[in-house]
Amino acid sequence: MPMQTFRIKFDGIFDFDELYNAMNKWLTEREYEVKETKYKNKPPELEISWKSDRKITHYVKQNIDVDFHLWNIKEVEVIKENTKKKMIKARVTIEVKPDKEFGYEDYLKRDSDWKSTPFSVKLKEFLNKWVLKRDIEMVYESQVYFDAVHFVDFIKQKLNMKMDKGAF
Repeated sequence: MPMQTFRIKFDGIFDFDELYNAMNKWLTEREYEVKETKYKNKPPELEISWKSDRKITHYVKQNIDVDFHLWNIKEVEVIKENTKKKMIKARVTIEVKPDKEFGYEDYLKRDSDWKSTPFSVKLKEFLNKWVLKRDIEMVYESQVYFDAVHFVDFIKQKLNMKMDKGAF
């Protein structure tokens, strides 16, 4: 079952390069492997998608997907600490989608994956529903969910959205 998607909407001035690099660094520091899957630049609009995943075990993988969509992009100069800095003024929506994946590797060491035979499909269902159910609900889902919540808090701080303290 897919998890909650977090959506951040912002309209204002910010340093997109700094935000982009900081978000990438945040994910890689937490051992997520980040891949840019989409880059569509049609000024004054920009769309970027990331797929990031972290292998927990040979059976469990956690994913955080990120979609950027920027509109009405205009370059502006801002004086910050007595120096001119180029930033952008834009409307931006950032979606953060946490999820988990089971049986991503060929754990059975067969020709293909867990969907190769009816037996392996049933075995995966049995593992997820009965053997690993507690771990899935208590550990793997909550861990990636809280990573996503902290990631969203981090993004809001980078965008200077007002926050006294984080969600947790």
